[in-house]
Amino acid sequence: LLAALAADPECRAAEVLRRAGVDPESLRERAGGEIAEAS
Repeated sequence: LLAALAADPECRAAEVLRRAGVDPESLRERAGGEIAEAS
């Protein structure tokens, strides 16, 4: 769920991840297959 939220760059979750030093794009790429399966 977090990776799916992070895929939206304007989502609050993505902003929180960036502030914590996590690259939301990298997170989305690493979980890419899992996001597609969940849809």
